Amino acid sequence: MLSMGRVSRYMFRRPELFVLGVLIVLFTGVLVNVTVFGYLEAVRLREHWRERFTIRAIFREDVSRESMERIREEVARHPLAGRVALILPEEARARFLERLGLSGEEVAGISFPASLEVVPRHIEDLPEIAAVLRTEEAFAEVFCGGKEVEGFLRLFRLLLQALGGFFLGVLGFGVFAIVVTTALVVQLRGREVEVLSLVGAPPAFSLAPFLLEGLFGGLLGGAGAYLLSFAFFVPFFRLVGEAFPGFLWVNVEELPMVFLPLDLGVGCGMGVLGMLLGHWRARRRRP
Repeated sequence: MLSMGRVSRYMFRRPELFVLGVLIVLFTGVLVNVTVFGYLEAVRLREHWRERFTIRAIFREDVSRESMERIREEVARHPLAGRVALILPEEARARFLERLGLSGEEVAGISFPASLEVVPRHIEDLPEIAAVLRTEEAFAEVFCGGKEVEGFLRLFRLLLQALGGFFLGVLGFGVFAIVVTTALVVQLRGREVEVLSLVGAPPAFSLAPFLLEGLFGGLLGGAGAYLLSFAFFVPFFRLVGEAFPGFLWVNVEELPMVFLPLDLGVGCGMGVLGMLLGHWRARRRRP
């Protein structure tokens, strides 16, 4: 009760600094939600596209059925391979006829080679799996989409890296802003901290109210970010999904359950970490 009384006294003594800290956490939380939504959308889109990014390795004509099965099992055990299917000549012929709407008489005399179809676990792993398959002598050709697919995959990897970098940058900005605010708060209350040190109070005693204030402010900021996202982002994304079916791959109804622990966890973590670093920075600068 004493610590909470000291915390409330600090907040009411400098309410503008406390409100500033809450707004920093709220603003950071909203940016985090936008970044996480973009990342989830990219991941869901990657899973949707994964089946379309199929590697087709054509077996040589002199490869036996047993060797094909053995190679299929070896490729299926590769950590980057997802679905692996052996396509025999009969199935390849049936697929060709169905795709073009032809009859069997029209392709009489044409041989269809057996092949191995490999779907990667992640589409960005496609070039690496194709390179592994090209080292197998049993394959005559390995097709994986050409330079256009490789260019798209490079762009996709760049997108994921940019989202990750932006996410870390947002968190870094929030923590830095709270550190600066906390250092200012500690300096303004430096006399009280100094008196506590002179009477033999342990550092944890003077630090405790700052940590509780950071935890409370982070909780308020995180809750505000969640409510703001729930009030504006979710209805907006739901409207976009209804107006443009297939444009969004994230289930909008799941967002509140994702944002709630994320916002509260990020808010509390930023508040406590910012207070710790700010308190440490301010005490180091004192003579």
